[in-house]
Amino acid sequence: MIIPVQIVFKNTSRSEALAGWIRESALKLEVFDGRITSCRVSIEELEGHRERGREFRVKVEVRGARIHAESTLHDDKDVYAALREAFGSVRRQLNERKSAELAARKPRS
Repeated sequence: MIIPVQIVFKNTSRSEALAGWIRESALKLEVFDGRITSCRVSIEELEGHRERGREFRVKVEVRGARIHAESTLHDDKDVYAALREAFGSVRRQLNERKSAELAARKPRS
């Protein structure tokens, strides 16, 4: 199943390269849980500071049947690094949930 991905750019111009990278990362989440029904990614460029440069807020939210995982991160230099960390956090949450569900189903001796 292909996950519908909603990508929102706030205070920054839309980048097709970045949008493509986000779609690929969202598709990889299906490996961790096939019940995902939607993925919403928000990229916001915050007001910059002369000395610090560009600063971004990245939010990745995944929903599905009995699934809700989200991650919000800030990165002051690289939006791709912030996205990698956010998707990594969501992957860990999905993996932990899957492990917990498997442990709950496992019969105890």
